[in-house]
Amino acid sequence: MTLILRPILVCAALGLAAILSPCRAAPGRPVPIEARLSSCDPAAVRAAVEDTLKDPGTRREPVVLFLAAQAERMMGNKDQAAFLFLAARLRMSRQALLGRNDTQQVLDIMIMTIGSLIVPDLLADPDMTRRAVKRVTDWDRATPDPFRDQASAKGGQFPVKLAEIDAALARLPSQAESGAGVTADGGMTPAEAERQLAAMRQASCAPGKVTGAERYTASERIKRTAEQVAADHPLVHRRAAGAVQSVSTYQYENGASGLPSRVTVGVPTTAGKYFYAVVDVKTTVSSKGRLEGVAAELACVTDNAAGQRDASWKDICMDDPTAIRPWHVRATMQEP
Repeated sequence: MTLILRPILVCAALGLAAILSPCRAAPGRPVPIEARLSSCDPAAVRAAVEDTLKDPGTRREPVVLFLAAQAERMMGNKDQAAFLFLAARLRMSRQALLGRNDTQQVLDIMIMTIGSLIVPDLLADPDMTRRAVKRVTDWDRATPDPFRDQASAKGGQFPVKLAEIDAALARLPSQAESGAGVTADGGMTPAEAERQLAAMRQASCAPGKVTGAERYTASERIKRTAEQVAADHPLVHRRAAGAVQSVSTYQYENGASGLPSRVTVGVPTTAGKYFYAVVDVKTTVSSKGRLEGVAAELACVTDNAAGQRDASWKDICMDDPTAIRPWHVRATMQEP
């Protein structure tokens, strides 16, 4: 097994313009560590990384260490990013060894995306690589790993495969010394990786962008507002043939600010099926990246969930022939 894999940037590393969310967090839930790691404040990122390393849950789900590695690299902390990336690679390789669901596929994606921003530095700086490997080795010995313990207990070929994973980590300093793989297989050079990181910083941390914990709490506020608009709107009541008992965010799309600009709300019917209220949202964001105002308006209702929509439809409310927009029925509806 080798740590030098072809680094390919895909959308997972750059962030997605549209976020699909079949469910929404319960109000008052603590801000997820993933949201805190997306902050543009170095102190906030540092605190989130420290909490990630201390959290016992990280041992069960080491993929979060990859997110921590990218966060530190975005802040320019190469040594810390190298340590976190190699720790994530080591722990998740053991997790994949046990054949848990799609772990190997997720691991490959993390290496191809986040690794493409960190591996070039490792290969170009043997001293940093040596420090990172030693730090990971020391940390790994001192930190329990449930997957290592499970694999060791299984016997057979598992101990051999565990040793191969450890050996791949130990070989990395010599690979860096020889310079092997710095630009192999179309991979980026350190300069190219730095340019990519600069573009990511500009896209994520420009004035008017909302990041980190602030983005999470702002997004939750926007979704709650959209849900309230859907629950109160006469058109939704008419389509539901009565009072609306409950609604929940089914899907949302982010706008230029990084906050939801269109929220699709699932509305249950008495027959146990759902229709969907599409709510457009306009937000006011300060230059410091704080949400100041939210204005939401129902765009339409539709029976078509995301997976049922025609691929040619660019706007569900305009292109779906069955979608009903408020102005269609305003003349015949009596507003409460």
